Amino acid sequence: MLYLHSIQLGIINAEFMLDFFFSDSFLLSLAVYIPFFVILFRIKTIWSVKSLRIFQLYVFADVASWISQLILALNSYHTIVVANIFSVVEFFLISLFFVEIFNFRNKKAYHWGICFLTFIFSISVFSGSNESYANFSKVIISLIFIISALLFFAKLMREQKVENLFAYPIFWFNAGVLVYFSCSIFIMIFSNYFLKMSIEAQKVLWLFHSVINLICYVIFATGFFKCKRKTKY
Repeated sequence: MLYLHSIQLGIINAEFMLDFFFSDSFLLSLAVYIPFFVILFRIKTIWSVKSLRIFQLYVFADVASWISQLILALNSYHTIVVANIFSVVEFFLISLFFVEIFNFRNKKAYHWGICFLTFIFSISVFSGSNESYANFSKVIISLIFIISALLFFAKLMREQKVENLFAYPIFWFNAGVLVYFSCSIFIMIFSNYFLKMSIEAQKVLWLFHSVINLICYVIFATGFFKCKRKTKY
């Protein structure tokens, strides 16, 4: 997930970093470790189910991105490349996750399709000459994930195979994906406009984004906590 825009761009100095480490946004960003530590207590159970395994890798990639961006920022390097790499990895893993939970018949064809779309998305993200196109691609992908999450909820309601939704890990992961992309798509659409706002206004915006991240991490952690050695929920 995304963090403060200023640290992504590498716009830092001693005064900024002092303020940053004591800022609400930075403290809220530490929530990335909540699902990570829950995974450590459920790792054997998680590893036995492919869909859970994929989502676990997504959380690990998120933590790795957070650490990498912080290290680069502290050494006055630009971190936007790391953020872009994570965006591509995020798309790839969440797409695989949806293929698994929808349990499509010809999964191999979907896997090839995801690889192709990931390649196209990578080109748009790393094409510095067309930033608006890259942002447009992220908005489209967010819409795809929002629709996929809603369709999966509709599938659960229609089939009614799950007796206790709140004990079903996939329910929580799907809910977290829906919440995150539904909220962040607003920031993506108006990102260029937000950059023209005052510094104080940007801080409020990214604080809001950090709160959304916190909520999603708690939802993800709940899903991992619900992972148990049983085949029916």
